[in-house]
Amino acid sequence: MKSEVARRAPWPTRPSKVWLGVSPVPENAWIEDGNGMVAEIRLGDVVRLRKMHPCGGYDWEVVRLGADIGVRCRTCRHRVLLERRVFERRVAAFLSRGPEPAVEHPPRPLPGAGASP
Repeated sequence: MKSEVARRAPWPTRPSKVWLGVSPVPENAWIEDGNGMVAEIRLGDVVRLRKMHPCGGYDWEVVRLGADIGVRCRTCRHRVLLERRVFERRVAAFLSRGPEPAVEHPPRPLPGAGASP
Protein backbone atom coordinates (compact mmCIF):
# COMPACT_ATOMS: atom_id res chain seq x y z
CA MET A 1 0.00 0.00 0.00
CA LYS A 2 1.33 3.41 -0.95
CA SER A 3 1.94 5.99 1.71
CA GLU A 4 -0.12 9.17 2.03
CA VAL A 5 2.75 11.30 0.71
CA ALA A 6 3.22 9.20 -2.43
CA ARG A 7 -0.44 9.61 -3.49
CA ARG A 8 -0.43 13.42 -3.31
CA ALA A 9 0.45 15.41 -6.40
CA PRO A 10 3.99 16.86 -6.31
CA TRP A 11 2.79 20.17 -7.82
CA PRO A 12 0.52 22.78 -6.22
CA THR A 13 -3.14 22.21 -6.93
CA ARG A 14 -5.68 24.91 -7.68
CA PRO A 15 -6.46 26.90 -4.53
CA SER A 16 -9.92 26.75 -3.07
CA LYS A 17 -11.82 29.61 -1.44
CA VAL A 18 -11.10 28.02 1.94
CA TRP A 19 -7.37 27.90 1.22
CA LEU A 20 -7.28 31.55 0.19
CA GLY A 21 -8.42 32.56 3.67
CA VAL A 22 -9.71 35.95 2.51
CA SER A 23 -13.10 37.29 1.60
CA PRO A 24 -14.13 37.12 -2.05
CA VAL A 25 -14.98 40.23 -4.05
CA PRO A 26 -16.86 42.57 -1.67
CA GLU A 27 -20.45 43.41 -2.57
CA ASN A 28 -19.70 47.15 -2.81
CA ALA A 29 -17.06 46.45 -5.48
CA TRP A 30 -19.71 45.75 -8.12
CA ILE A 31 -21.44 48.53 -10.06
CA GLU A 32 -24.19 48.42 -12.66
CA ASP A 33 -23.50 49.65 -16.16
CA GLY A 34 -25.67 49.36 -19.26
CA ASN A 35 -24.45 45.82 -20.03
CA GLY A 36 -24.60 44.24 -16.56
CA MET A 37 -22.51 44.17 -13.40
CA VAL A 38 -18.82 45.08 -13.56
CA ALA A 39 -16.24 45.21 -10.80
CA GLU A 40 -15.14 48.64 -9.58
CA ILE A 41 -11.38 48.40 -9.82
CA ARG A 42 -9.13 51.09 -8.35
CA LEU A 43 -5.46 51.88 -8.77
CA GLY A 44 -3.59 50.38 -5.86
CA ASP A 45 -6.00 47.48 -5.26
CA VAL A 46 -4.25 44.31 -4.14
CA VAL A 47 -5.98 41.21 -5.48
CA ARG A 48 -5.45 37.48 -5.30
CA LEU A 49 -5.84 35.72 -8.65
CA ARG A 50 -6.94 32.13 -9.13
CA LYS A 51 -3.89 31.04 -11.12
CA MET A 52 -0.43 31.00 -9.62
CA HIS A 53 2.31 33.03 -11.30
CA PRO A 54 5.40 30.99 -12.31
CA CYS A 55 7.34 32.68 -9.49
CA GLY A 56 4.91 31.15 -6.99
CA GLY A 57 2.93 34.31 -6.14
CA TYR A 58 -0.84 34.72 -6.10
CA ASP A 59 -1.03 38.39 -5.05
CA TRP A 60 -1.10 41.23 -7.59
CA GLU A 61 -1.34 45.03 -7.41
CA VAL A 62 -3.40 47.02 -9.93
CA VAL A 63 -1.13 49.59 -11.65
CA ARG A 64 -3.14 50.55 -14.77
CA LEU A 65 -6.83 50.97 -15.56
CA GLY A 66 -8.56 51.12 -18.92
CA ALA A 67 -9.82 48.56 -21.41
CA ASP A 68 -6.93 46.43 -20.17
CA ILE A 69 -5.98 46.12 -16.51
CA GLY A 70 -2.28 46.32 -15.67
CA VAL A 71 -1.23 44.23 -12.69
CA ARG A 72 2.17 43.75 -11.04
CA CYS A 73 3.14 40.57 -9.20
CA ARG A 74 3.88 41.33 -5.55
CA THR A 75 6.49 38.55 -5.42
CA CYS A 76 8.70 39.17 -8.47
CA ARG A 77 7.39 42.61 -9.64
CA HIS A 78 6.59 41.26 -13.15
CA ARG A 79 3.94 43.35 -14.94
CA VAL A 80 1.11 41.85 -16.99
CA LEU A 81 -1.79 43.34 -18.98
CA LEU A 82 -5.11 41.49 -18.82
CA GLU A 83 -8.36 42.25 -20.59
CA ARG A 84 -10.92 43.59 -18.14
CA ARG A 85 -13.27 40.62 -18.47
CA VAL A 86 -10.38 38.15 -18.07
CA PHE A 87 -9.21 40.03 -14.98
CA GLU A 88 -12.71 39.96 -13.45
CA ARG A 89 -12.97 36.22 -14.09
CA ARG A 90 -9.57 35.49 -12.51
CA VAL A 91 -9.98 37.57 -9.35
CA ALA A 92 -10.49 35.30 -6.36
CA ALA A 93 -10.42 38.00 -3.66
CA PHE A 94 -9.59 41.63 -2.93
CA LEU A 95 -6.89 41.69 -0.24
CA SER A 96 -6.93 45.47 0.12
CA ARG A 97 -8.63 48.30 -1.71
CA GLY A 98 -6.87 51.29 -3.21
CA PRO A 99 -7.74 54.85 -2.21
CA GLU A 100 -11.16 56.23 -3.07
CA PRO A 101 -11.09 58.12 -6.36
CA ALA A 102 -11.19 61.89 -5.94
CA VAL A 103 -14.57 63.43 -6.75
CA GLU A 104 -14.21 65.71 -9.73
CA HIS A 105 -16.35 68.82 -9.67
CA PRO A 106 -17.71 70.22 -12.93
CA PRO A 107 -15.90 73.36 -14.11
CA ARG A 108 -17.44 76.65 -13.04
CA PRO A 109 -18.89 78.79 -15.83
CA LEU A 110 -16.94 81.97 -16.53
CA PRO A 111 -18.61 85.18 -15.32
CA GLY A 112 -20.69 86.69 -18.08
CA ALA A 113 -20.13 83.76 -20.45
CA GLY A 114 -23.71 82.49 -20.13
CA ALA A 115 -25.41 85.85 -20.80
CA SER A 116 -26.94 86.25 -24.25
CA PRO A 117 -27.12 89.74 -25.86
